Amino acid sequence: MLKYLTIFSYILIALFLTNCASGPSSVEFTSAKTKARSERNLKDAENYALQALSLEAHAQDAQVPYFLATEIYKPQKNWTKVVEMFDEAMKRDPEAMLLQPLMYNNEPIYKMQDQINIYYKNELWFILFNKAVKIYEDDLTDPEIINLLELAMYVDPNNVKAYILLATTYNINDNLNAAKELINNALRLESLQVEEKARLCSILAEFYKQENNYSDGIDSYMQAYDFYKSIDDTDGVMSSMVGILGLNLLLEDWLKSIQWAEKIYEDFYLVSEENEIDILFNISLAYNNAASSYYNVAGEVFNSDNPTRAALQESMNNYNIAFEYFDIARDFFMELEDMGSENGASMAIQVKDYMDLIEDTQIPFVQKQLDSIN
Repeated sequence: MLKYLTIFSYILIALFLTNCASGPSSVEFTSAKTKARSERNLKDAENYALQALSLEAHAQDAQVPYFLATEIYKPQKNWTKVVEMFDEAMKRDPEAMLLQPLMYNNEPIYKMQDQINIYYKNELWFILFNKAVKIYEDDLTDPEIINLLELAMYVDPNNVKAYILLATTYNINDNLNAAKELINNALRLESLQVEEKARLCSILAEFYKQENNYSDGIDSYMQAYDFYKSIDDTDGVMSSMVGILGLNLLLEDWLKSIQWAEKIYEDFYLVSEENEIDILFNISLAYNNAASSYYNVAGEVFNSDNPTRAALQESMNNYNIAFEYFDIARDFFMELEDMGSENGASMAIQVKDYMDLIEDTQIPFVQKQLDSIN
């Protein structure tokens, strides 16, 4: 009995809403509906509906633009016009009701605005995004990609996938500033999940890297690292660490490079097999370049005819540090050699030559200078 009462209630509500929402009528609007629904003549239906749209009788009537959106432009897949007419409908009457309630998640939808929002997020966004992806795969330079993604962002401003693809499109088409601005806009969205924030920060870091802005790139990767770590995303953490190491190498900050190289090597089992050689080579470079830096500083003592004891002692310390880092670098290069890397093999030989030079020539010479001062 209760079931039948519920159904009867829905029928009464629907009849009431139909009477309330039907709104004003006109010959033009009636003709438009007849042409579209009975004759399937969308061209004439559009002409009549556009005439009705400009009539004073329909000035505050949401039904005419809603009709244009759903029965004229949607079948034609003219998505820009669909959105334009939906916006016009809400501009004319934000509280407009549907002529017939629609069901969504087993619940009736009565308000036009609610139905439009559901359609935007659950259907139209996917249509626009998927079409943009298809064009992107065929022709990266097609301007229609940008039009579709901008419209997708308009109908669902909180879906970051459109932001990412559009930023990538801008970047490929040599508009890096627009790409960065778009990612920064996406990062300001309040609805972002932590994983989305991390991914956006990683993308932004790579954009900074492209313009040789390594410091800001490191900052963005650090943010990504913290986000990934907070949700125990080990792949994301590793990817961020590798990015930070690479940018520190480019920035020639060897000690920070070593810090991140150590972190990466501790969890090296997380590195995918296809990336092992490249990442291990960067780890090797961190130690090798740090060693070279200390080696060069140590050699500056020879620019003075009468170096002080303090200068000689500092040179000795720097040679010892250089030797230690060269030794670690050589181990990594030899590991690369075992993995089949020719670069690893040649670098291991080169590093060994430096170690022999330090041990057999440089340190004994500095020690002799120190002894002469005593």
